[in-house]
Amino acid sequence: MKRSEKSNLSLIPHPIIEYIGRSEDLPTNQLHHITIKNKILFISTPNGLIIYYGDTFRLMDRSSGLLTHGLRSTSSASFGGLVSSDKGLDAITPSGEKVFSIDTTEQGYGWCQKALEYKDNEYLLATAKGLVLYKYHHQELIFKNHFLENEVIINLINNDSGDCLIHSVASGLWLLSDGKLRPYLTNVTLDDRNIVRIGKSLFNSWVLLETEILVLDNDFNLLYCVELPEALHYPTTACLYKDDFFLASANKLTRLSLDRDLILSTTDILNNVTINDLKIDDDTNLWIASERKGLIKVSGLADYINIWSHNNSNSVLSLRQHPDNPNICLVGGSEHSYFFDINRKALISTIPELNSNPAWDVQYFQNKIWAATHKGLITISNNDITSLHFKITGPCRCLFFSQKCLLLGAISGLYRVDYASNDIEQYTDSNNLSLGYVYTIYEITADRYLVGTLGRGLWLLTHLSQTQEPYKLERIKLSKDVTNVYGIDINSAGEIAITADNFIFTLDERYHELSVIKSNSSVAAWACLWSDNQKLITAASDGLKIYNVATQEQTFLLDNFPSETFWEFTTSRSILRASQNTLLCGLNDFIAYLDYEAVRSRTKPPTPTVFSLSCSCNHEYSNNKLSLKTGKWDLQIWLSSSWYWAKEPCHYQYRLLGFNEPFKSISSNRIDFNSLPAGKYILEVKVSNNFENRNIVYQLLLINVESHNIITRTFNKLYYFALDFYKNHFRTKEFVNLHGRYVELEAQVEERTSSIQKYAQELERKNKELKELSGLDPLTQIHNRSRFDEVFEKELYRALRNHGVLSLLMLDIDHFKAYNDTYGHLKGDHCIQTVASCISECFNRSTDLVARYGGEEFVVLVMESNPEEILLEAKRVNQAIIDANIPHQSSATSNIVTVSVGATSLQIDSSFASLNVDDIKNAIIESADQALYQSKNNGRNQAAFKPTNLN
Repeated sequence: MKRSEKSNLSLIPHPIIEYIGRSEDLPTNQLHHITIKNKILFISTPNGLIIYYGDTFRLMDRSSGLLTHGLRSTSSASFGGLVSSDKGLDAITPSGEKVFSIDTTEQGYGWCQKALEYKDNEYLLATAKGLVLYKYHHQELIFKNHFLENEVIINLINNDSGDCLIHSVASGLWLLSDGKLRPYLTNVTLDDRNIVRIGKSLFNSWVLLETEILVLDNDFNLLYCVELPEALHYPTTACLYKDDFFLASANKLTRLSLDRDLILSTTDILNNVTINDLKIDDDTNLWIASERKGLIKVSGLADYINIWSHNNSNSVLSLRQHPDNPNICLVGGSEHSYFFDINRKALISTIPELNSNPAWDVQYFQNKIWAATHKGLITISNNDITSLHFKITGPCRCLFFSQKCLLLGAISGLYRVDYASNDIEQYTDSNNLSLGYVYTIYEITADRYLVGTLGRGLWLLTHLSQTQEPYKLERIKLSKDVTNVYGIDINSAGEIAITADNFIFTLDERYHELSVIKSNSSVAAWACLWSDNQKLITAASDGLKIYNVATQEQTFLLDNFPSETFWEFTTSRSILRASQNTLLCGLNDFIAYLDYEAVRSRTKPPTPTVFSLSCSCNHEYSNNKLSLKTGKWDLQIWLSSSWYWAKEPCHYQYRLLGFNEPFKSISSNRIDFNSLPAGKYILEVKVSNNFENRNIVYQLLLINVESHNIITRTFNKLYYFALDFYKNHFRTKEFVNLHGRYVELEAQVEERTSSIQKYAQELERKNKELKELSGLDPLTQIHNRSRFDEVFEKELYRALRNHGVLSLLMLDIDHFKAYNDTYGHLKGDHCIQTVASCISECFNRSTDLVARYGGEEFVVLVMESNPEEILLEAKRVNQAIIDANIPHQSSATSNIVTVSVGATSLQIDSSFASLNVDDIKNAIIESADQALYQSKNNGRNQAAFKPTNLN
C-alpha cells in the first residue's frame, strides 16, 4: 500500500470563509467596527450604519436620522445598538428606529469614539475631551458626570458587575467601579504607548500590547500574560474565544491556540487583508470588519466541514475504503489517484501509475491495486502495472470483488474476470445482447447483484450453481420508463434505493416499488446512501441532499458553500460513509469531509418574517395585520429570514390564501401588489436556500381589503336619483328593461361577492385546522401541546431503550394577566410571540423541543443534559427575556416582562423497565411544575430545579 514514488500532487485546505461587500449591495467595502446583538450585526462605516440581518441589511445615514454618516464604532445596548460618530452618539433599535441622540460636538466634547450602556439607563461616552456620563430618564437626557477632562478616550469595556475599563491616550488604563475612578494596576508594567487595544469576548477580557496579550477575568483581574512571537508583534486588533486567540497583524489574521500563557500552535487564516475589528457570535462564526474587502465571515461550521482542493486539476471519481484499514481511502481521480487518511484528514501518497488516466473505480484486493480506468482494467503490484483486456472491454467504470470472480463494468457491458487466470467472459441477456454501458454494481447476497446501466435500465444478476446455466440476467422494470440507473443502496430493513434519470425509487425485497420522488434536475443523483431506514442521502450535480422517504420531502441541501464552492458530485462511487454521521465526498473540484448531522443541528431552518412594508395609500399595519381600501396602489412587502450561515440568499415562494392558490417564486425578497378585490387574505411563504429546503409553509400577514363604502353609497344615490328622473319624465320600456338587467347583475355580483367571502372564511378556518393538526401553535409558530405530548412520549420510550437523561422545563410569564389588562390582548399576543422566540433561540439543538403549553405557559423538552447544565440553561432563558426588554409597568416583579422557570431532570436506567410510562411522564411534569411553583414562591424572575421523584 505504501508508495515510494513522490508526486507533485498536494491537498490545499479550503477555508470556510465568505466575503460580503459591494457585490452584495453593501454601500462600502470599508468597515470600521462590529457589534453583535441577538444575531444582528451593527456595523459602523464611513457611509453610515449597516444593520445586517444575515440575508438582508438596512442602511442608516443622516437622511435616516443619524447625527452624521461618519461613524467610529458600535456597542450593544438593551434595546439594540449604540452608534458612536464624529458628531456624537445615536441609540438605535434593531429595526432602525432611533431612541435618542447626544450631540457631543455641540456639548463641547468633540467626537465620540465609543459608548457603553453603564447601568440604570446610564451611558458612558468616550470622547475627545474625556469620559462623559449621561442618564436617559423619561425620554430626557441628563448630564451626570465628567471624568478625565480634556483627555482623549479611545476605548472602554465593561463587565457583568458594571465595572468599566477605560483606555486614555494620555494616561493609560483606568478602572471605574461604583462610580469611583482609579488607575488600573496589574503586576505587569503597562507602558501606555504599548497599549494597542482593550476588548471583551464571550468569556474573558483582554489587553492587547505591542508584544504581549494580557488575559483578564470577568472582574478585570489578570489571569495570565502571553508573549507574542516576533512575527506577530505590533498587532492591530484581536478576539478571544475560549483557548483560541485571533490576532490581526501585518495584513493577515492568525489563530493562536493557547494553554493559558503557552502558545501551542499558530495558524494563518487570512492573508492580504487589513482588519479593523473582530467579533465572534454565539454560533462561533468569526465576523471581520476589513478596510478594503467588506464584511468577512469565517464560518463556525469549519469544525464540521473540511474541504481540500488539489494543487493540480483533478476531479474525484471514486472513494473506496481499504479492506485492511477502514481509516484509509483509495481516491480515484480524473488526473491523479491517491491514498487518503480519513482520521488525520491528509494525503498519504499518490498512485503515480494512474497519473493522467481517469480512474473511475480504484480498490485494493489480494495485495494489488485494481483500477477501472479510461484505459481499461489495470492492476498495480510492487510498482508493476498490468493492463488487462482493454481491446475487449474498452474504458471501464466499476468493480466488484465477489467470492468467485471479479465483476467488471465497462462501457461495452458487464464482464466476469477469473482471479487466477485473468480470463474474461461477458454476461449477456436472454437475447445474447450486451448490457451496454454498465455504471454501477451492488451486491444483494453472495450470488445476487443489482446492475445499473446507462441506456438499458436496472438488471438483476444471479449466479446459478446447480443448473446448466451459470448465471441468469433479468431486467427489473421501473415505472416512469427510466433507462439510466446511477446509484444503488440497501438499508437494514431490506429497502432498496435507486437513483435513475430524474427519479429516486425505493423498492422492497421483491423489487416492487414503494415510493417515487421526482427531481427537478435531469439527473436526480449520481449516488445514494441510506442515513437510516427513513432518511436517504443523495449526491447530485447540484449538491448533497437528504430526503425523508416516508414523506417524500427534501429536508436538507448543501451546495454553493462557502460561496462559489459548488458541491458537484461526479459518479455513483463519489460518496463514502466515514462514520455514523460523517461522509467523505468526492466532488468535481475538491474532496470534502462532512459531519452532516452536526451541520443540520447547528443550522436551524430559515424562518421568514415581514422585514418591512410600504404602501402608496392610507393603511394600518400592526401585529402582522394590514388593513387598506380597494383601488390602485403600490404595496411592497420585503421578507427576511435572518439567515447568516451562508452568503447565498434565501429563495422565497408566496401565495395569498383567498386569492391565488399556487405558490409563486420571486427573484428577490420583495413581493409587489397593485390592487386586490375586497376581502380577507393570508400571505403564506415558503423559504429555501443552499442548506435547507423543507417546504414548510409560514403564515406571515393577514391582509384586510375593504371597499370604499362612501363612494359606493354616493354612486348608488346618484344612480337611483337618475333612475327616478328618467321614470318620471321618459318611462320608456327600454329603460325599464335596462334597469331590470342592472338589478339582476347587481344581485349576481352580491351573490358572488358573498360566495368569495364565505370561501375565504372557509379557507381561513381550514388553514387553522391544518396548523393545529400539523403540531404548530398558530400564534407563536412553535410546537403546540399535542405535538409536545406526542414527542414527550416518544422520547421517553427512546430514553428507556437507551438509558438516557430526560429533562423538562416549565416556564410561565410573570403577571401576564396584569400585562393583558394594561396593554390589551393584541400587545399580549405580541408579548407571547417575543417570549416564544427568545426561548427558541436559547434551545436550538435539533433534539430540543420548545412548545406552548397553554396561555402564557411554555415547556421545553431537553435530551442528554445533566442537572447542572439544565439549570444553567433555565437561567439563560431568564436573562434572554430580560434582554428582550419588553415594558411591563403593572408587574409586581420588575418594570419589564420576566419569566419564572421550573426545571427537572431524570436519569433513566434498566430499573425503570417495570414502571408504567404514564407514571414516569406524570412524575416528570409534576416535578417541573413544583420547581416552577418554587421559583414563583421565591419572588419570580428566576429558575428553580427539583429532581424527579418517582415515589
